[in-house]
Amino acid sequence: MKDLTSFQLKCKDTLISKLNSLGSSIGDLSMFKSDKTRFAEEEVFLETSVDALRIWIYEDGAHIRYKDADFPFEAQDYKTEESLICAFLEKVVVLARLSGGTQI
Repeated sequence: MKDLTSFQLKCKDTLISKLNSLGSSIGDLSMFKSDKTRFAEEEVFLETSVDALRIWIYEDGAHIRYKDADFPFEAQDYKTEESLICAFLEKVVVLARLSGGTQI
């Protein structure tokens, strides 16, 4: 299995740090290999949950599912990795608060 990208490592560490600072935590960040791949290459991604949220961290982006709503965060929509990660974390915090299951 391929290693995690620098984006995935940064996004994962920032997510864990942010939630810890707010008194919350995430479930296991499990690493998976996708069956369907872009560009015929293996893609490794992280998947976890925070209360009612399902979270995926892909090689260059992230995705949140809350109830029936999907929130994609794709590299081409942001000028920098940092701005993508910041937008992603803001949405995680807002949606976790909405779900009512966390203390954030």
